Amino acid sequence: MKKLVKVLSLILVVISFSFILTACVPKSAEDAMVKMEEKGYTVTLIDQDYLLTEGAVIGFKAYNVSEKQGMTAYWFNSKKEAKAYLETWTDSMYDEKGIKGLCVYAGTKKAIKDFKR
Repeated sequence: MKKLVKVLSLILVVISFSFILTACVPKSAEDAMVKMEEKGYTVTLIDQDYLLTEGAVIGFKAYNVSEKQGMTAYWFNSKKEAKAYLETWTDSMYDEKGIKGLCVYAGTKKAIKDFKR
């Protein structure tokens, strides 16, 4: 009985942790834009007419001028396209870059933290 309780507890912890990880990066550009605006960023949509990033479906740029923070994010049709873009993305303006699912992002540390929360 004790062994069963321990196993079930471990499973519950793993499930909880997976929910935390998947809830970090917004699933759509629209959700991310709303989230960043609520945190005081000025957000600009980059739609199909202005995308220079090959393979990207949509993106946005977010800046908080008063705090000197900013970021850019793009969503792709496939993880393969997203990974390929991340490997070639060179933008010295930002502190860090990353990928989550179909989203590739880069920005200052605080902007990325705000984006993931």
